[in-house]
Amino acid sequence: MKKIFLLISIIFISCNSDSGLEKQYETIYRMQITENEKFNKILQQAINVKKRELENSDLLLSIEKYDSLTKNHLEYLTIIENEIREKGNEIFFEGDLFSVKGKEFISKSKQYNFEIEKLISSKNLRARVGFVFNMNDIESDDKIYFNYLDYYFRGYPKVHTLFFISNMKRRTLEFENEFIDEIIINKRGVFAN
Repeated sequence: MKKIFLLISIIFISCNSDSGLEKQYETIYRMQITENEKFNKILQQAINVKKRELENSDLLLSIEKYDSLTKNHLEYLTIIENEIREKGNEIFFEGDLFSVKGKEFISKSKQYNFEIEKLISSKNLRARVGFVFNMNDIESDDKIYFNYLDYYFRGYPKVHTLFFISNMKRRTLEFENEFIDEIIINKRGVFAN
């Protein structure tokens, strides 16, 4: 009887430890998502201030185009976030295949990347944007390829996927801010490309 009680106690403690760890990870992800949301608000305010400073500038046209593309992309990512909250990250999959939503996500993300890269004159910034926003397959050191959606979304907890999308939104705004900074610097003649 003592052995059964001891075994049940160990199993109970083990089960509680795993769920405690999962709860801890979920809490950390949620905190990081909240931090990203706060950071994004601050960054958006900085972008708006810079745009106002350049209001009467001939450079505003490319900034407005970039900003419009970014706002549309952020709205799309917010829609995806909401769908993930409701249905989980399986919205990207239909069994082993990619769902219409998954294919749309890849297509819209590639289109955003393509359009903003056309506006960026800095080779360095364009390369970094292309690296961060590419939707290419991921290759391991062992030459094993993983599809982008499988690599970043399949099988992960919902909160992980929400954090990944939150980070995409943050990087989107960070690059827009840097794009505007480069325009301002070039306008002042500090750097030439």
